[in-house]
Amino acid sequence: MIPTREQIKAAEDRPRLLVPVTEWGKGAQVYVRTMSAKQKADWEELVYDKSGKDYVWNRRKVAAATAICTVEDEAGALIFSADDMEWLNEKAGHVLDRIYAASAKLNGITKDDEDELAKNSSGDRTGDSPSGSPSKSDEST
Repeated sequence: MIPTREQIKAAEDRPRLLVPVTEWGKGAQVYVRTMSAKQKADWEELVYDKSGKDYVWNRRKVAAATAICTVEDEAGALIFSADDMEWLNEKAGHVLDRIYAASAKLNGITKDDEDELAKNSSGDRTGDSPSGSPSKSDEST
């Protein structure tokens, strides 16, 4: 079967998992959702640092960036924003690791993928976009 445009648009292809975060309150839980294409691009923007024309994978930002791009409330609204990066990085690492593990499972991120991202950021990547896609400034030249 080849789905129609309408079927693709209506498909619920972004499941979520309920993750316990009892360190943040008695019985506390958050939803971790599969990233949309936009959220994945936002996540890449958060986890790469620009160094000249190169982008460098910053492992210190991964857990907080993942929470920013995937943690939702019951209604499906993101709880955090990029403005929360600094203080989220001060929260307990094992709690953010739990969120990251759920997100990695949902988004198909493996250890090999992480290693590849780190390897590719060692100066091999150039341009204005960490995803390797042309930025608006690249497209206009």
